Amino acid sequence: MQGKIVKGISGFYYVHVVGTGIYECKAKGAVRKQKMKPLVGDNAEIVPIDEEGRIGNVVEILERKNELIRPAVANIDQALIIFAMSKPEPNYNLLDRFLLMMKKQGLDCIICFNKRDIATKQERENIQKIYENSGCRVIFASALKKEGIDEIINILDGKTTAVAGPSGVGKSSIVNCLQRQIKMETGAISEKIEEDYENFTTLTSEEISSIADDVLGILDTATLAVSALAIIVGAIGIINTMVMAVYERTKEIGVLKSVGWKSRKILTMILGETLVLTTLSGIVGSIFGILIPEVGLRLFNVTDFALGYSPKTFILAFGITIIVGIIGGIYPAYKASKLAPTEALRYE
Repeated sequence: MQGKIVKGISGFYYVHVVGTGIYECKAKGAVRKQKMKPLVGDNAEIVPIDEEGRIGNVVEILERKNELIRPAVANIDQALIIFAMSKPEPNYNLLDRFLLMMKKQGLDCIICFNKRDIATKQERENIQKIYENSGCRVIFASALKKEGIDEIINILDGKTTAVAGPSGVGKSSIVNCLQRQIKMETGAISEKIEEDYENFTTLTSEEISSIADDVLGILDTATLAVSALAIIVGAIGIINTMVMAVYERTKEIGVLKSVGWKSRKILTMILGETLVLTTLSGIVGSIFGILIPEVGLRLFNVTDFALGYSPKTFILAFGITIIVGIIGGIYPAYKASKLAPTEALRYE
């Protein structure tokens, strides 16, 4: 028997079977062997164990056409992303991340800005201008005044849609307007908790996201500092390596000068060797930079995190490598070019 998972709570999955109803199910071992966690929206094969009580087991998750991590759903046609015009102020960084996540799965996106009744026409026009070339439809709605609801209903008609957005923007209010026969709980839960408990402070998901952004910013700064230190250490290492190479080849350089090599040619030779050394180091570093994260993800079985590589990253890496090579090779090359042939030939 096949159905669609419409709800999942604490290991129980509620599967809607057309013509029969909703079965309360648990996932069997066969599902765990698929290494797929059942998601809302999954088409599933179930085996009833109590027809009267509508209880069964999920024995197989059928092939998905797409999958989202946040919200955790599968097999959807489009995404309705709800933000507020104000109270709370829209977090455009979070909205852009939502859009990128949806677009990566090939989904159409509708951006709904709720609470249009407390925003000015200029504010709406500014937001429209920001996202007019994003490929997403932008709707300005008001759950309070029932504005824009009919437009949303027309877009949702005949499609499976995931609703996403931060706390406090009016997602439940919008959904209540869309399905009038069902009422989701709304209200100032955070305010109620803080009124009843003096020592408690609540955070919305948007506030948590803002904190996460700050933490990521600190980590980016720390990563930049570590990278700068690594570049300095690399430059010192190159200088040390090439200075030692010049000392070891002092006699060879003296021979080259005695047979007519000019100082410029010696300088070019040492710099060229430095660039070859740093380029090879850059290639090896790039290979390890790809292999180590990939092996780490597979080793710890991380499936909901994808690595991305762009030509710009490798171009930047090799650019820095070459600059470090030139900086690190200038002093040894200059020192080699200034060696006197007579002294160099006597060097042991």
